[in-house]
Amino acid sequence: MDGCGVFSFRRYYDEMSSIFKGSNDNLLKKVTKLDGKIMLHEVGHLFNLSHCIYFNCVMNGCNNYVENMNAWFEFCPICLRKICLNLKFDVLERFKGLIKGLIKLSSELYSEEISWYRARLENLQK
Repeated sequence: MDGCGVFSFRRYYDEMSSIFKGSNDNLLKKVTKLDGKIMLHEVGHLFNLSHCIYFNCVMNGCNNYVENMNAWFEFCPICLRKICLNLKFDVLERFKGLIKGLIKLSSELYSEEISWYRARLENLQK
């Protein structure tokens, strides 16, 4: 409630090490994607967003690795509106920036997210 966020993989260590034994390339890709989700979730807390109960949202509470990997990578409309009002940014410009950033990070790893942002951007521009 005070805008505090904690980022750590310790709670996932045992589960991740048993899932990815001997698979370093796959582990790196999964951990990179998980990094982004956890950091975005924790940044949401820094801007006073609580766990979301309304939609599939990056602010949903996740209790284990599998839940976190299946969690959505973006704020739901309610949480996006809250953070947009808080930070006063243009949603369309944010989506454009996210597309560019995800392509730069790895268009292969983030292909699903890039497609979603492009479709969402197209719909919002209509």
